[in-house]
Amino acid sequence: MFTTIAVTSEAQTAKQIVTNYLQAIGGADRWGRVTSKLEEGFFVKTPSKSSQLFNIESDTLIVVMKHKRPNRYFHSSFDRIDSSYSILCFNGEIFWTKIRGQLEIQSKEDSEYFKQVSMIGLADVLLESSTIIEYLGREKLKGIEFHTLKVKRKGWLLSQKIYFDPITGLPFCSTVIDSLTKRYTLFKDYRNIDGIILHYSEEVYDEKWNLESIATFIKIELNTTIPDNDFEAINFK
Repeated sequence: MFTTIAVTSEAQTAKQIVTNYLQAIGGADRWGRVTSKLEEGFFVKTPSKSSQLFNIESDTLIVVMKHKRPNRYFHSSFDRIDSSYSILCFNGEIFWTKIRGQLEIQSKEDSEYFKQVSMIGLADVLLESSTIIEYLGREKLKGIEFHTLKVKRKGWLLSQKIYFDPITGLPFCSTVIDSLTKRYTLFKDYRNIDGIILHYSEEVYDEKWNLESIATFIKIELNTTIPDNDFEAINFK
């Protein structure tokens, strides 16, 4: 079932872009059989030339992310500078955090929001019945022309603008619409993982195209066994 696509003269184009994307990553049926995703990698922050966000030359985090359907999500990061851990987790009912050893159970509203935005991948967002998709036309970025979609999902405060490669059908870039701070996230190094095409690298740039961060995944596993206990706060007290 497709999402709600805005009723405009370009509605058919938006539907075709979504169809092409789902085919490009391996097909909606194959994606629907994914039950879990495990990602491990490095997140490197770099100083922005337009706004010095970081007072050190680089800051590397070791990141582990776990998704388990229908709605469990775990994100941990280890800071190699001060050897501290940060954990964000939704166990299907509550959103909890553990930052620098301090465990906190978040509010009901925060838990509901985290449930809405923690999805296993873009395909889930585009297939969600409450997502609104609008075709914005063809637009050049970095000298290359892309199809662009505006995507707004229930629970999101802002909309996303996604640039799709007209040849491969895969996303090249994503940016947030109507945000005071404009950033571009580029998706690179696409690979085949058990018949599913996923990217292994994300680069984030500011509005003047100064590089701010790079996320590089060294391992991505699909349909791997992840115990439910991995998402429970009691295991991290």
